[in-house]
Amino acid sequence: MQDYLKRIIKVLVRVQTILGVLTLAGIIICNSLGVFFRYVLRDPFTWTEELSVILFIWVVFLGSTVAAGAKRHVVVDVIVNRVSKEHQARIDILTRLISLGFLVVLTYGGFQLIPMMSTHYSVALNVPKSFYYIPVTIFAFSMSLIIIDEIWDIGKTLHV
Repeated sequence: MQDYLKRIIKVLVRVQTILGVLTLAGIIICNSLGVFFRYVLRDPFTWTEELSVILFIWVVFLGSTVAAGAKRHVVVDVIVNRVSKEHQARIDILTRLISLGFLVVLTYGGFQLIPMMSTHYSVALNVPKSFYYIPVTIFAFSMSLIIIDEIWDIGKTLHV
């Protein structure tokens, strides 16, 4: 079961890495076009800033999931490092359970919010505002899977 979960996480992280790279490239191209048309041709686009904001939201949340999948998120472990390994494992599980609870609520809220926001449209691009909220839901769901896998791994180290 856990091997299956690890494979799913690996695929999710790989897909999100590719999407993150493409999204970052989209931001660079969009901003470059915006600068070129505004300052060189003196005929600015009205949509480049809005597209950059949407792409930035996507790249932040995709990058967060990729960082979590690679175990590269920032960790403050000053206090945790001062306790025994067994207590460290218990603290790790507790913090991950708290994070998992938050992410489950975020995923549920995202699924509730996306349909509501699909009836509202952005000004310049005229795309549904749900595009702003979809990456949050994807991030929360993906991170939940990663945290469940981490809890599983840490639980194996405990002698219960």
